[in-house]
Amino acid sequence: MEAIREIVDLEKLSRIINIPENFKYTKVEIFVFPIEDKKQDIKKKFDPESFYGISHINDPEKDIRQMRGQLPKPKRLRLVKAPR
Repeated sequence: MEAIREIVDLEKLSRIINIPENFKYTKVEIFVFPIEDKKQDIKKKFDPESFYGISHINDPEKDIRQMRGQLPKPKRLRLVKAPR
């Protein structure tokens, strides 16, 4: 992606965009990035029923204990002295 980077006088930039009065600088650095002119996807309405998570579980603590029990036990590590 290409971009344009310029240092411009704030006075010139204030003709294009609104600059707050408390912005006490004379020169600013601006970046211009291209954007694709696509139609934005229409956002779907959030449907909590279709959201899969732990909230549908009646007893989360029980299910968490069950999930933890399904994990394999970690192997014990053996310490080895480094060669000198």
